[in-house]
Amino acid sequence: MKAFIQKNREILSEITANVFIAGILLLILHHFTSLIVSIWIDISLLSIITFASGFSWFFIFIQKDEEFFKTKTEPYFRNVFLAGLLIITIGILTFDFIENNQLLSSVVSFIASIQFYLVLLTIGSGFFTFYFNRERLEEIEEDIRQEELAEKRRKMEFAGKYPLINQIWGVRWIGKWMYKEGIFYSLLLVFISAYGSFLIFHNLETPEFFHDEWWHVSVITSLQKGGGFELWNYLIDEQIYEYPNTKVFTLTTYYISKVLGDDEWGLRFFTALMGSANIPLIYITFKKIIGKHAALLTSLMFSFNIIAIFLARFLRPYTLFLFCYMIVFYLSYLILEQMIRKEIYKTFITSLLIVFFYSIALDSREFAKILLPIVILFHLFYICNQYRKITNFKKNLNVIIPAGIIFIFLMLAMEFLDIINLSILPQQIGQFISMNKIRNPTIIYYVYLFECPIKGKLLGYILFVLGISLLLIKSLVKKRYDYFYFLLNTLIPLFTTIYLFDRFEDFRYIYYIIPFVYGCMMFGFTCFIDSLIKITTINNTYLKKYLSIIILIIFVIYPIIPGLTISGVTTKAPSEWQDSDGQQYLHRRAVAPEIEKAYNYVNKNINPPYALVVSDPRVKYLETVKSKRVYSFDPFNEKDEFYNVTTINKLDMTGNSTLRLDEMLAQNEKIVFIVPEVHMINKNFFTFLYENTTNVASDANISMYDYNSFYNSKQLYWPNIFVYDGAHSKT
Repeated sequence: MKAFIQKNREILSEITANVFIAGILLLILHHFTSLIVSIWIDISLLSIITFASGFSWFFIFIQKDEEFFKTKTEPYFRNVFLAGLLIITIGILTFDFIENNQLLSSVVSFIASIQFYLVLLTIGSGFFTFYFNRERLEEIEEDIRQEELAEKRRKMEFAGKYPLINQIWGVRWIGKWMYKEGIFYSLLLVFISAYGSFLIFHNLETPEFFHDEWWHVSVITSLQKGGGFELWNYLIDEQIYEYPNTKVFTLTTYYISKVLGDDEWGLRFFTALMGSANIPLIYITFKKIIGKHAALLTSLMFSFNIIAIFLARFLRPYTLFLFCYMIVFYLSYLILEQMIRKEIYKTFITSLLIVFFYSIALDSREFAKILLPIVILFHLFYICNQYRKITNFKKNLNVIIPAGIIFIFLMLAMEFLDIINLSILPQQIGQFISMNKIRNPTIIYYVYLFECPIKGKLLGYILFVLGISLLLIKSLVKKRYDYFYFLLNTLIPLFTTIYLFDRFEDFRYIYYIIPFVYGCMMFGFTCFIDSLIKITTINNTYLKKYLSIIILIIFVIYPIIPGLTISGVTTKAPSEWQDSDGQQYLHRRAVAPEIEKAYNYVNKNINPPYALVVSDPRVKYLETVKSKRVYSFDPFNEKDEFYNVTTINKLDMTGNSTLRLDEMLAQNEKIVFIVPEVHMINKNFFTFLYENTTNVASDANISMYDYNSFYNSKQLYWPNIFVYDGAHSKT
């Protein structure tokens, strides 16, 4: 590049100078005259071209005597760059005390109005700042290497330095690990893990079970009553049909509940425990690849993430899946090092552990049966390819064929253990994978990743792009296979989930990718901070760490402080969500309907005879209803069909005794409908309910719910209790 510029300096200098001058003139004409420049060129594009050509001209010009211009101009570029960062930061502040102060608000508004030009100026000055200090930036890699050597030294000297602690089993391992990591990192990780765990366990018993949690509650009831992995019909106190999914998760939860109880606290405990364990696990698995600083900040980001907190408080195996997924990722990375060092025994043990955790992950999530084979194939290909390169094997087949045989054997073992059904894989692929998603991707997942709860969504995207760019460049330039491996495990699942998986726009499908996306972001962030500190000659290591955390908490994360919610500063904790808070902060699924209130009201205030219609036949409250004529319906079914809950068969949830709406009205003078999810039923059925029934949910002190679109103009609750009385119909 430099040789090309030297050879063509004159013509390149002339072109860039002319473009720069023309751009300046056009911008002046646009702002200070009546000439409408924007008709034939976008002003933003013109600004980018103008700034880029100006900086390009200067870059070409300084090649004549780089050292001279570095001495003369580098301090100015550095100061402009730092000032630009500060001003842009001030421009994105949205704190209440700023908005309420007229002077501060006007300053922020003015900065926001010229923010685009400030960003361009900051990027250009930043480029020259880093370019002039590129030799100093090379020292960062040496600092990382020295830290790794210091870790090894501390690990070796622990026994001699702390002989008493070294003699206590258990405590010895913890003490040795903390001393090796360093007191700062260890204590900070303990604090982050403790606070993240507090956010998860705080008020774990609230809200009551809802949505898909009832699958596990129902199966655990079956296990308690001596049945197998089957759903339980609370109305007739019998098993319904087999539910073979998530056996490991359900069985573990069942045994824990025998000790802690089968209420919301006891049954959610294992989920919460895995969610808490994922916080330090992220640091442990990531630090060897992206560095301790970035790994610690990733754990911090994850501990504050409201998706991670919410799903750790939800009786589903998402946290267990992520735990196993992270371990498979780390062990697949570790096994390559063991193969290179020819540690046969360790390689064998690691292989068994991969199979073990891979099996649990497959059992934990339905879509994992499609996702994990894709990911593990890339793992195998990557490991084999890197092993061939490093060990100078000339023939790929010497490694790929045995690895392929092992993979096939693993899949057959999954089939034998009834973890995965190979015969239905084509059906699952058709169910989960759609090529139409490439044209109509689930873009909402980007919002969950980069805008929830990151403060300043643009900053989130910038950090991610910076992170993946640095990982890719360093993996190519520095030959760092571990960087490329991390990048591979981030982008393949991310793009597969967004552009291939045909699933709902639900945050739970993107949950397992959050640590990897945040890892890329924090890698870019720490590289930037490290470079900035090297350039500004700040040599205080602790200042760097504290600065990073403060920046993250104030400008990137909405901190979660239970009992304290400040608009624009903090986010309400999921443990305190009520009414429509879940929808406000995350998604409709995060709002818990007050089902128990609804059943209690019906049992106390409505006397038989009446028919009861529910949207979910698995809830345990059915065993308390006075009426034995209980019907349910499929919320996603366009037909107004209702099936008798007492006749649910062993094959599906629809039963073999169905009624149409008109038939039900003819057979029952009074019908009570308990319906939380009116957004899931077809509009004809909803229109009938709204026009022909009385909604008594307010009498049960059930909170109103902020529905969207079609239902906005209606008074609806969460859940609704629609009462149809043929003799006193609204019509």
